[in-house]
Amino acid sequence: MKFNKLTESIISLSDILVAELKRKKIDRVEENLEKLDASIQKIFSLNNKEKFENLMLNQNSKNQNSLLWKQTDYSIPFNKIMELYSNLYIEIVKDKRLYQSSKIRKSIHFLLKLITPYNNKKDFIEYEYFQDSFFIYHKKIFAESLLVKSPFNPILGFQWYTNIIFNYTDKKSNFDLKYLNMYDSKLFLYIKMIILNNDFELFKHLIDWFHHGIGFHNNRHSGIYSFVGYSNNEINHRNLMKLHKDFKLINSQESLSEWLVQFEEIKSIVLKSEPKEKQAIDIIKSAYEKFFFYNLKTIVHSMGAYLVYKDKFDWIKYMWSFKQPDDSSTIWIGHSLFPNSNDLINNYKYYNREDFTEGRSDSEYYYKLYEIFLLSNFNKSELNFCFLSKDELHISNVKYYAKKSLEYIEELNEKYLKDLDIENKNIKNLSREFNKIIKKADDESKNFLIDSPILETKKNEFKENFLSEYQNKFGLVSIVEKYTKTLKIVAEKTEEKFGINTLVPKDIFVSEMVYGIDSLAETFADSLISGENRIALESIVKNSTESTKDTLDNILSDLKIENLFLICVGDPEFLYNEKKFISSWKKENSFDINSFEGWYKFKNKEIPLFIIDSNDSEEFILILYKDKFIEIDQYKLSNDDVLINPISDDVEKSILEKESQENMQEKREELKLKIHLEIYESISIKSENFIGILHKI
Repeated sequence: MKFNKLTESIISLSDILVAELKRKKIDRVEENLEKLDASIQKIFSLNNKEKFENLMLNQNSKNQNSLLWKQTDYSIPFNKIMELYSNLYIEIVKDKRLYQSSKIRKSIHFLLKLITPYNNKKDFIEYEYFQDSFFIYHKKIFAESLLVKSPFNPILGFQWYTNIIFNYTDKKSNFDLKYLNMYDSKLFLYIKMIILNNDFELFKHLIDWFHHGIGFHNNRHSGIYSFVGYSNNEINHRNLMKLHKDFKLINSQESLSEWLVQFEEIKSIVLKSEPKEKQAIDIIKSAYEKFFFYNLKTIVHSMGAYLVYKDKFDWIKYMWSFKQPDDSSTIWIGHSLFPNSNDLINNYKYYNREDFTEGRSDSEYYYKLYEIFLLSNFNKSELNFCFLSKDELHISNVKYYAKKSLEYIEELNEKYLKDLDIENKNIKNLSREFNKIIKKADDESKNFLIDSPILETKKNEFKENFLSEYQNKFGLVSIVEKYTKTLKIVAEKTEEKFGINTLVPKDIFVSEMVYGIDSLAETFADSLISGENRIALESIVKNSTESTKDTLDNILSDLKIENLFLICVGDPEFLYNEKKFISSWKKENSFDINSFEGWYKFKNKEIPLFIIDSNDSEEFILILYKDKFIEIDQYKLSNDDVLINPISDDVEKSILEKESQENMQEKREELKLKIHLEIYESISIKSENFIGILHKI
């Protein structure tokens, strides 16, 4: 089969190239590498899926559900190509003279570019598998290169990343963001290898490259105004201004994608009237580069945290002072690899990205330490912080960050400060700045609550939960509804209204971050039902005759047991006596009423028994007749009866009138964080036919 022949030819070529290299036949190595590169490019340029798979895939490439399947099984021919490069380059990096060959330098990363799709992505190629295989072998080459301190180290260690990601040679093609996390993790892995290998010289090359090898990114502008011009009336200039401003805020794949979508709308309008395709391509490229540079800064930030973990404080100082060395009076221009305080604190989650946990170490700990050092080192710990977003979640996150930072400062080892030449006063200043941020966050949160309207979704959620819980009657009203069946629902409220009229915290109705609206609704529903039960119980007790007999059995002995039932208010002893009481769970014919407890046994009869709660400390038993019980007319509550509104001027005035002059302003501020909840119902109790006996226990 074709892939077998291809594999065999690659194995043969590998042996030949290594032999030629050992004989110092550099021109022959270059010539064969060039031919190999051309052949591989031809294969990856194929538009025919079947041809490509016949050449590059194995018979078991598709058995990805097998437990024995590995990603390296995907393409044996490609693995053999990588083995060839690995065998060859492990020899190459040992000979410093071979670095002079630009063809040899470029060849291995030419292959990486082939498996890194830009605008020429083919849906039938699963690039991730080729990339995984590439980096398995590439890492071996770099590890060998590190051991011999090869001049190839910068190319193998980090220059490949910026060349591939920024793709300077082709303005029309931009790196596919789908693969960015993988390439980022490989770069960070290689940086860790440099640090673990204690190669400070290579580290200095890396810092220099990130400053001078990737262009300048300090004052990049969108170019949107010159692209649009000033005479285009189709474009909303407010949207244009926002697009220009948002360009500076591109710091994530999401923000980049959103910006490109907005630009696409403007681009389509401009290109209808002017041939500015090249300028549009440049703007899109600039947006990508803006994000890629920001993304690179987050990797450098992770590197700083890892250096703290490895106690490489001299390396950190070198990195910090590279752009402006301590012994230089010259002001050097160019971009900074470090976030300013506003950027870091507002976007700390972007910067805490690479996890380097090893054993029991926690990478978050070292991120926090590095950030404290970074903020203490620059601007004398003066943060001049402002929120980049007034979103409540963002404000909460920033407050959390400031509080955690203060906790880390409290436990800070002074040895670190000496190693980094950071003065104690800078740390104290930083603590004050973090406390200011917490205060700002609290003020912003308060302003958010004051300014935000009540959310309709929250109101509806409260009403739904309230009415749902309210249907689950308990206590006396549930007995009237389900046992004696003497509850009548009416359509109109009577004049004897009662209910809930209170102030509740506003945050639960305006903030998506505050939970518990279901619990709040249930609490008020239970409170209203308890109010109904209290009114019903007062009526029953008032109209019952108190017995003078000393025991329940003595009372029952004079009564007809048929239609009798008992309501206990309290906890009588007979509940724990199996001779006198049958619990509801012991019989199948139990009542589906939540206050039903069981049956009281009297002679050969079983009398239904209910238990209800009362705020009164007095305990008693009511002996009642099912056919001579109270009747209740009750208004049926609906959504419209649950009123959730801002506090009206009249309500505020009536509240403030009760306050002393010195407390009035404080109360007024407190009311800004409350809303008014009103729920009124009516209940009318009829007791004309009622007969009941009360027995105190």
